[in-house]
Amino acid sequence: KQWYQRRVRDKLPIPSLLRSGGIVAVWVTNKRSYIDHVINKLFPMWHLRLVKVCFWLKVTISGEPIVPFHSPHKKPYEMLFFGQQTDDEIKNFDESSIDDLIKFPLYNIHKFSADTNPAPCPTSDALPSSPEGDPFSHLKFVIASVPCGQHSRKPPLQCVFDELFPSQTTAASPLEDPPVSPEGIPESSSGEGLEVFARNLTPGWTSVGNEVLQFQDVRYFVEQQL
Repeated sequence: KQWYQRRVRDKLPIPSLLRSGGIVAVWVTNKRSYIDHVINKLFPMWHLRLVKVCFWLKVTISGEPIVPFHSPHKKPYEMLFFGQQTDDEIKNFDESSIDDLIKFPLYNIHKFSADTNPAPCPTSDALPSSPEGDPFSHLKFVIASVPCGQHSRKPPLQCVFDELFPSQTTAASPLEDPPVSPEGIPESSSGEGLEVFARNLTPGWTSVGNEVLQFQDVRYFVEQQL
């Protein structure tokens, strides 16, 4: 099954779907071989240079990481790699560079909870506590949320794209209200977006996959009076 899934990913016609300077975001588990495959094989094959690494920190309702950072079995975060279309030569990341790239940036954690105090990690797996000690600090950023109880449900990314890549979107001014559909529903400000292997619909985007309606059931929504 994993071999088949990798073959499917490798054959996706990503370059033909991108406009000049387009952005691709790929969720990757913390398994080292998968990360290496994405940034050293898929991205070069799709003519993408790595421009950002997002760490999705999963927290409890009190703001604490769901598991300790130094847990040998599971990490309290997942990574999202952003690549941008380029015609320049793309260099691979060596083993040492990947080690630094995938270390969680502890210096960003204070943005979310003053009470968050992750347990210290073993010296062999020390996490950078300041941008000065992290050669890839310019690529890294953190988002935090309480994870959904549904398996593999990811947080919405429209606002992340709008903030990181404003030139790629048609976002209105932050002082303006977002555009509203005829039904009175706020629309996404992001530009043309395509989600592959989607499990829900995203306003303003095209969703493709075998499970695009999985999380569209009414039980996943809260009714509000407009």
